[in-house]
Amino acid sequence: MTSTFDGVEHSRCVQTRISAPTDAAAAFMTSGTRDITLVAVPSDTCCCVQFVSIPSGFFVLGQRWHKNIGALDPGFKMCWPFYYRASHIVTRATVTYSAPSRQVPCADNVMVDINLSLTFSIGPSLEDAEAFIYTLGCTRFDEFLAAEVEEGVRGLVYSVTHDRVNDLREEFAQSMLASLSNKFRPFGVQIKNVKVTETRLPRNLAKSLEDTTTNRTKISEVAKRHENTIRVLQDEASQELEQVVRTNSRKKQDLLAQCTGTRSSTRRSSTRWSARRACRRWRPSPPWT
Repeated sequence: MTSTFDGVEHSRCVQTRISAPTDAAAAFMTSGTRDITLVAVPSDTCCCVQFVSIPSGFFVLGQRWHKNIGALDPGFKMCWPFYYRASHIVTRATVTYSAPSRQVPCADNVMVDINLSLTFSIGPSLEDAEAFIYTLGCTRFDEFLAAEVEEGVRGLVYSVTHDRVNDLREEFAQSMLASLSNKFRPFGVQIKNVKVTETRLPRNLAKSLEDTTTNRTKISEVAKRHENTIRVLQDEASQELEQVVRTNSRKKQDLLAQCTGTRSSTRRSSTRWSARRACRRWRPSPPWT
């Protein structure tokens, strides 16, 4: 599988032949290519050798007459017979595996590109390393892992539409992690983490969605400014109305006061006028009458 995503190639797990067990560290640290060395196999010896150095920090499986005898203790071994051999050296390190997938169809038949990264390790026990070597092997593990990742990604992406792919990264990762863990744990492989690092839609569709998002943002901003303007106008109108009500109330009170004063003065004037008329009508009788 040779698919790439922004220059990231699909990783490949390999088994490397080395000349001596001490060369395992250099084989595992090789970088710059898409090949990931999981197992180093030392070359066989045709006769007895004076000494053999067994490295530490790895799972070093030994064989006697090509029969598994379990782990070899690290250290310096003198007079190493030809029927003993360090058959497989398995890394204990956590490995990062990149699995980009191109042209994955969504539920609405939109093709998307997805870059998935997962981390795994072999172990943690010797039995796990033996299960990996003798029941699966590095080559079949690489084929199995690539097929499962590709199938899982395509199955998950096909269950949603293109507008939900970016929103379901965490859900994709958790579902993929659970599925891969169940399938690879019997073979001594521990899947530790799965992460969808990037998703990409077709360029034209991505540009249209970006423009749509931009326009929605602008519409939202305009709507907020409009609501704020309406709120300000309503507040100003309420203040003006309250001021008019207060002014009218004061004018009404003034008019009522004026009306009350006018009535009082009119009543007093009427009283004086009535008294004058009564005085005019009453005249005292002359004393001689």
